[in-house]
Amino acid sequence: MLNYKTNYGRQFFLLLETVFYKQKIFRQLFAVVLGMVFIVTSFSPAQAHLQRRHVCDAYAQTKAVIIIEPRRVFKDREHFFKVMAMDKNFAVAYTRCIGRAVDRFSLVQSGFRLQEGRDELNKFVLKLHAPLFEVTKQPISLTNTYNSVHSFAAILAGTSKKEVRYSDHTVMFRSFSGNILLIPRQEYISIYDFAKKASFAEIVDLWRQTGLIAKELKTANKPFTFATHAGTASGQTVPHFHLRFEMEK
Repeated sequence: MLNYKTNYGRQFFLLLETVFYKQKIFRQLFAVVLGMVFIVTSFSPAQAHLQRRHVCDAYAQTKAVIIIEPRRVFKDREHFFKVMAMDKNFAVAYTRCIGRAVDRFSLVQSGFRLQEGRDELNKFVLKLHAPLFEVTKQPISLTNTYNSVHSFAAILAGTSKKEVRYSDHTVMFRSFSGNILLIPRQEYISIYDFAKKASFAEIVDLWRQTGLIAKELKTANKPFTFATHAGTASGQTVPHFHLRFEMEK
């Protein structure tokens, strides 16, 4: 026999007994609420973001070549661009992987060239090609603040006479050499800077435009290679991030 110290305690216990033991509907509702709490705490946005981060592995193929291997198999470059354009979460997570790989292999000081390639199993991957010599001073450094004085400034401002194509976050145009360049409209020095700081929408739009350009070039039967330079030692000449579609001759 329970010993109730007050009449209020007895009334409270009887109420609980009535609700949870005699009313089936309340028991079912209570079980649903507990289930929802369990699901939310088990699959929180923070944990989901943490899982999306693990979409690639980075390892050194040689002393100067770092492979950023996605944890999904791409048959070829066309398949890669298609997935990057359609799977927004993967595109953002894989772009972030590039920034982490640069940090992990200490390529910030030397710079690098990011380009398409194949791994040992002939799977499509992106590769970081680092310079074979150490650079202590660079006109274009990946750690400096953004310098808005460069040859793309008029294009970004909309005052250039070049034929350009704008999207929400990017600008596409042809260089003097005939290559197609795709640049973000915001101020990023390199793809390293972009991978670290760009918003979800900016990254998604960049890869969507990349896929459209690749599709157009394939339709026009114009072979190309896909790359971007980061840092003077690796060939970057304009201190604003740009993807290059280099036409094969």
